[in-house]
Amino acid sequence: MNQKIAEYVTNRFVENGIIEEKDKAVYQYGVSQGVVILINLITTVLIGMVFGMVEQSIIFILAFIPIRIYAGGYHAESQIRCYVLSSLLIAAAMINCKLVSWNTVIGFTEAGIGTLLLLLFSPVADKKKPISMEEKISYKKISSGFLIAELFIAGIFFRFTQMKGFQSIVTALFFLGIILIAGKIKNSSRDKQFNI
Repeated sequence: MNQKIAEYVTNRFVENGIIEEKDKAVYQYGVSQGVVILINLITTVLIGMVFGMVEQSIIFILAFIPIRIYAGGYHAESQIRCYVLSSLLIAAAMINCKLVSWNTVIGFTEAGIGTLLLLLFSPVADKKKPISMEEKISYKKISSGFLIAELFIAGIFFRFTQMKGFQSIVTALFFLGIILIAGKIKNSSRDKQFNI
């Protein structure tokens, strides 16, 4: 569906002289990715509404995305599977925030586990998104920088007893760690399958 939307939009851009025909494929890809991002943001807010946690869902996704881009981890085999798994992940994160009996020990344990996994394993490449050694070093630095910034922000939330923000960021870090482990497992089984 997003491909059809992207094609429609870029065709209108060409017809109206906004872009040149030779640049159409690049713009079509950009529009397609923009549609995917928009759908995911709308889904995140809807899931937040279902759980009565719109604020937490937004904070979660704002904490999750920057690190996810550079840390990598598990990647689904199709866009539909990615959407479904992402939606389930956000729902699971909201359940974690809502149902776990949050206290200092739980919060700092989740933060510690997520931080440790991110520092140990980031970035985790995927066959669909391979990375060079230079990119690996760069992505490690960037994801670690985001991690430090988010831990600082979570600390501020905690200090001023803004538990919704604290829980959302800590949950994002914890789930990012799980996604890295899932990516490592997926890569390991793929490597064994092909004797790499």
